[in-house]
Amino acid sequence: MARIREIVPSTQRIRPHKVEDAVSCQYQVITDESDGTKLVHLSTFGSDQRESSPKSSQSLQITLENAAELMNVLSTAFGFSWRSQTADSEAEGSSADLPDATEDLAASLYVSKEWLQECIDLLRDRPQLIFYGPPGTGKTYLAKAIAKHLSRPENVRIVQFHPSYSYEDFFEGFRPTRSVEGQLAYHLHEGPLRLLAKDARNNPDQIYTLIVDEINRGNLAKIFGELYYLLEYRNESIDLLYSDKVETFRLPQNVVILGTMNTADRSIALLDSAMRRRFSFVLLHPSEEPTKSMLRKWLDKQGRDHEPADVLDVLNSMIEDNEFKIGPSYFMRESTTTKVGMDIAWRTSILPSLEEHHYGDPNVDVHDRYALEAIRERLADRRAASRSR
Repeated sequence: MARIREIVPSTQRIRPHKVEDAVSCQYQVITDESDGTKLVHLSTFGSDQRESSPKSSQSLQITLENAAELMNVLSTAFGFSWRSQTADSEAEGSSADLPDATEDLAASLYVSKEWLQECIDLLRDRPQLIFYGPPGTGKTYLAKAIAKHLSRPENVRIVQFHPSYSYEDFFEGFRPTRSVEGQLAYHLHEGPLRLLAKDARNNPDQIYTLIVDEINRGNLAKIFGELYYLLEYRNESIDLLYSDKVETFRLPQNVVILGTMNTADRSIALLDSAMRRRFSFVLLHPSEEPTKSMLRKWLDKQGRDHEPADVLDVLNSMIEDNEFKIGPSYFMRESTTTKVGMDIAWRTSILPSLEEHHYGDPNVDVHDRYALEAIRERLADRRAASRSR
């Protein structure tokens, strides 16, 4: 007896069975006691030609999703039309709802509850959102925390895009496998989005969140393919690249996609208009809230002096390019609250980033211009000037 894990096209050469060898099939509707999933149990019984007893030769258990996939195959093979219960429920919208922001969550992220609620409202309107900004502004940290707020831990998946990432990695594609006999074969492998969508379809009362870190480092047109369409039209189905028109796919309403984008790595302008239209974009920048006050709020919670935040403000005022200003997360670590720790972080994180920014510029000596002691002297001058007013 086996429970069906997946239904995929077969590449084997199969001959029709003889009518005189036909079998009967008995079914029974059962419930999986572990999770409440309804199953249809099918048992086939051999013909009179079978010598052994009992006559049962095979048993299978299928879920609602398996049944929908089989109906797609049957409708294509025999030329009839149908609309599944799953499709109807998705067209009407998911019964799951995004939870509101809470004061505790906002406080733990050092942002205002109003700002956090705005992010959730954007996801309610369009369940795709990208946090973008310079390095160190907490984009990935915030995305992970919001995902944890929206979804159960097991309902969150994280992927990171890179130049060689493809549709086959992200959604589905054929991968080589070796059989027991040692022969090489290719099977359709499901990627993180495909697997997440399958789970979401089986549990429409839960929210599933996919985090795409560094989303702008991949070739988005190559990675998303025909899925671009579904990001905007969640209530419609499309043929898949590897489906051979046997099945269609719909992106469930209860799937949320959170992306992060480092604007110092690549400008937001390089994202095509199709992608920008399908996502909401929320800026995280050291000069703007909520990022601007994050470090001070963190230092207050730690019972520390505000000097690191003041030093960071002076440093960013000296950096002309907004995309290379330094984010607060570089200093939101216990090790940087001491003078020695601050010196190490400055030497190993801040100065290398600024060297990259000024690479090839002979007019700027990074270690001289941005030396920590020079920044502290500027800060002291500012404080003195402020007291004399």
